[in-house]
Amino acid sequence: CQYSGCTGSVCALYNHSLNGTHYVPVECITADQSCLVACRWYNSTSECLSTLAFSLTADGISIGVTSHYRAAGKACDSYKGYCDGSGTCQGVREDTPIDILLSLNVLAWIRNNWWKAALMEIGLS
Repeated sequence: CQYSGCTGSVCALYNHSLNGTHYVPVECITADQSCLVACRWYNSTSECLSTLAFSLTADGISIGVTSHYRAAGKACDSYKGYCDGSGTCQGVREDTPIDILLSLNVLAWIRNNWWKAALMEIGLS
């Protein structure tokens, strides 16, 4: 967090020097763990590793890396889902509101209780 607010990537917290070379990690997204923050730890062409995976390596331990999850509500799985509060990518339902109502047999209820439906319609008018 800088300038009275949190901006930028968590990866920037882990600027480090190894063997005399200074590295500024850059955030990336891993396909299999898309709700874990991942970084390219050494340069823009290095492997994209999650903070959890890198925290278990000798270099990760030496610079004190801890695992971080993306914020709840962030897109994951190539925008096919969103991260929940526990760091799991939840798929987006493709059902429309009409599909949901039809699956609940709303039409059958209206057919069987037409008079209740008519009273509700009059009440809403």
